[in-house]
Amino acid sequence: MPSKPKKSITIKNPSIPPEEIDLFKIIDDLWEEKIKITIFSIIAGILGVAIYFITPKAFEVYTDFSPAKSSFFLNYYNLNKVLESNNFGFSLEKDNIFNLVIEEFNDLDELRTVLSKNENINNQFLSNLDNEAQINLLNDFAKKFEIIPPLENEKNWKLKFVWSDVEEGKEIFNSSIRLSQENLQKSLINDLDKYANFIDFQNNLRKESLANEISMLLKSETLKLEKRVLYLSEQAEIARSLGIQKNNLDEIELSSLNQNIMEFNVSTSSMPEYLRGYDALEKERDLLIERSTKEILLASNDYIGKLNEIELLENDIRSEQLREMSSIITTDNPHNWVYYDFSISESDNIHGSLINYLTLSLILGAFTISFYILVSKAYSNRKASSS
Repeated sequence: MPSKPKKSITIKNPSIPPEEIDLFKIIDDLWEEKIKITIFSIIAGILGVAIYFITPKAFEVYTDFSPAKSSFFLNYYNLNKVLESNNFGFSLEKDNIFNLVIEEFNDLDELRTVLSKNENINNQFLSNLDNEAQINLLNDFAKKFEIIPPLENEKNWKLKFVWSDVEEGKEIFNSSIRLSQENLQKSLINDLDKYANFIDFQNNLRKESLANEISMLLKSETLKLEKRVLYLSEQAEIARSLGIQKNNLDEIELSSLNQNIMEFNVSTSSMPEYLRGYDALEKERDLLIERSTKEILLASNDYIGKLNEIELLENDIRSEQLREMSSIITTDNPHNWVYYDFSISESDNIHGSLINYLTLSLILGAFTISFYILVSKAYSNRKASSS
């Protein structure tokens, strides 16, 4: 008989029902541990309050910052004209001074100086640090004070700082701005003195160059005079040997020359000078020999031009004008160069309020202990069921 095919028997495992979350059981478990949850939440709240008082508070303060009114810079009108006429590429107009104040402040030197002299900072932070650590900490503090350029839709700059004590922060910022203005004033005075000295240096250099050119010109003219004296002596000697004492040029036939007296010209190349007679030649020679240094130079057209240039350089008043303007800056009050007012500043507490710290701590504490209780209960139940 043919064998019957074997039937495959499939044994199905009974499905394990998933564990269901029993919300009421969770509430019961938490309610049973309400005292523990309450105590832990109170402890967390106390820690939150402690953290609030221990951690340094931080306030963000900002106010408008702008150039002073134009009337404060009227004294610099003449100075700006002198600077402009000499192409110094520098002026003391209000916008330029405003930018210079910002540039002076942004090097942070003034801020570091003010911060290092602050008694609270010295007592709390700097007293126990070495020099390098003090410098690093002062740099970190200095970066909390900024001059912010205007945003796209705004026109005013802003002074902004983040500090734990608003009034102390205002005092630090105000002292730093004032010190920046004072240092800028000294720098401007120093620059004007340098410009004035530069003008004097240039003028003296040019006068020395002109004096040297005049000296060379004197040598050249002296050589020309000596050459002329030698020539006249030779011509006088010829005239004397020929017995020509007086001028014989009038006796020469001039019919071949242009009859227009304005075009008549007798040169040494066409008419020998000995024909003038030795009296005239020796007289001219003697006069040339007796010429003073100034008379020798006056015979040159170049000398007059160089003398005029020296006169202009000696009467150049630009350096004196700059020094006079420098004295105006010295007597001016640099604290009037920019405008800001911390009395109308705005401030935000970025540290957070005590209520926020307490509420967050209580919630976090309650959540933490509740999670711990539920996990512990679940673990205990699983362990009990498995055994």
